[in-house]
Amino acid sequence: MSLTAKIIEIIPDVEYEGVVYEQRVVVALPTDTQIGLFDYDLHATSDMVGTKRQLSILAYMPTEVDVVMDSEPGIEPSNSNPRGWKHHTYRGLITQIDSDGTLVLDVGYGTVRVDSDVHELVDTPLTEGQFLRVQTNRSDLTGISDTA
Repeated sequence: MSLTAKIIEIIPDVEYEGVVYEQRVVVALPTDTQIGLFDYDLHATSDMVGTKRQLSILAYMPTEVDVVMDSEPGIEPSNSNPRGWKHHTYRGLITQIDSDGTLVLDVGYGTVRVDSDVHELVDTPLTEGQFLRVQTNRSDLTGISDTA
């Protein structure tokens, strides 16, 4: 469950006495759109800047969910701060629902995981094959690997 993106910049978010504890990673998606991701486990390192990598992304703490019939898949960055990690919108097809309720969403050029809290924001059960529009409070970078 991942997508390929180019790492553009790494920005310390929480730093104390020269030690970085949390960081923001700005990436360019395959569409060249740039978004920021919260990297609380420091997956991204300075030697990765400028390279394409397979990223595992979690759309964490969803705030709005719509089941839609006709929409283009993709990731839409926040209008107020596209290079930040808050309030990005994910559009795509549910391809998997894990036993813990986490969704796998195909956004057209890869997949992202959607936090299981998404189920609390809809009136009817979500199922594989539905197309969703999900806005999240936070977008997390949960893993990085070399591109295939």
